[in-house]
Amino acid sequence: MPPAVDDEVREHLRAGRSEPAMRALMRAYGRVVLGYCRRFADSDAQAQDLRQEVFAQAHRDLHRFEGRSSLRTWLLSIARHRGLDARKAHGRRAARLAVVETAAATRSPLPLDGQLAMRQIIEQCLGELPEPSREAVWLRHATGLHYAEIATVVQASVAALQMRVARSIQALRRCLDTHGAAP
Repeated sequence: MPPAVDDEVREHLRAGRSEPAMRALMRAYGRVVLGYCRRFADSDAQAQDLRQEVFAQAHRDLHRFEGRSSLRTWLLSIARHRGLDARKAHGRRAARLAVVETAAATRSPLPLDGQLAMRQIIEQCLGELPEPSREAVWLRHATGLHYAEIATVVQASVAALQMRVARSIQALRRCLDTHGAAP
């Protein structure tokens, strides 16, 4: 999202208008937060509830936001903590990962059943990655976060994340190749 949203939110906060600030946050970042929450949820309803918890916490803590990161990164950090708490509380081990279509799927348009098969193969290959790798790949490629932002969200070094994503992409390509779906 454009930094203008962050500026708009900060302007509202300086003027003591928290409600318009929250509306701007939800409008700008609601979809990306929901997408991230889906990683931790077993259903769309649970993901919606989790997103609501994220924005409720953001509303409570917005006055303490210090600006050391973007608001998007701050919200995704909250989402990660709430999601891990939810997963722990419900005894979940691995959540399914909603993924943006890969280059292979976009290069050659497939009929609907072929697209579904490709998505299943992609999800299967992603499921074979360790959770930290799936999370890093999703944050990098589905949300477009930069490595420094991802490092803030997952509390890891930029170098470690770059290596994790690079190795994961190689593993995904090998897996897709074994299924005859490599880009």
